[in-house]
Amino acid sequence: MVRTRLPLGPRLPPRLDRFVQDQLASETRRRVAITHIFGGTPDTETRIRHWLGQIPTGFQITNQGAAGTVYSSGTKATRHHIYLKSSVAGLTVDLEVF
Repeated sequence: MVRTRLPLGPRLPPRLDRFVQDQLASETRRRVAITHIFGGTPDTETRIRHWLGQIPTGFQITNQGAAGTVYSSGTKATRHHIYLKSSVAGLTVDLEVF
């Protein structure tokens, strides 16, 4: 078996290379699936870690363990957390953050 090496060509400056790699990584992580159990008090803001790596634009409930409503608490999401409320104590939900 003969292996050939392709020329690498010009390299990007390190800061630009990191930026490009971060952008490519964020393209592959557009949605994150999370299972969360809300606490014992209804309508209380809950901070949920999402691992998206960017500020999310929204969320979608994909499965829910009981009747109830999950809604945004009004606190702006960050690169690491979203803030939600549940109308029912102890509600288990599967959600996607995007």
